Amino acid sequence: MRRRGRDTDGNDTRSAKPPLRNGPRLWLAIILLMWLALIAWQADGARPLALVYLAMGAVAFACYGFGKSAARHARRRIPERRLHAIALLGGWPGALLAQAWFRHKSSKTAFQVAFWLIVLLHVAALAWALQQGWLGAASATAAGHAMLDA
Repeated sequence: MRRRGRDTDGNDTRSAKPPLRNGPRLWLAIILLMWLALIAWQADGARPLALVYLAMGAVAFACYGFGKSAARHARRRIPERRLHAIALLGGWPGALLAQAWFRHKSSKTAFQVAFWLIVLLHVAALAWALQQGWLGAASATAAGHAMLDA
């Protein structure tokens, strides 16, 4: 019996779906990354934090790619707790981009709730630190508010 999307040898005949299907998620990732870049550019004290976000974002992106590949090939996957830990340590921008790019973990409700709580925590903490003047010049606070108002 022939299964849907498979030829007689069992090979997948469905065409590959293009990446970045999740348009709103991609745009949100781009906007948040631009906000982080603007803050880092405006405030000298935020540059090390921006480097942490960049490095951890790259780690998160790679982990999501590895996890998606493992899921496709029925190999051992990266645990969700580890993905959340990486996001919590600053990798959420890369994780957000990877979810759109690889379409990995983007439809699991429980995972998404925890992930978006992490993102909200980071954005709120960053906005608060800017407002307190902890990340550098007062112009960074104004830049942060301008991005939030837009």
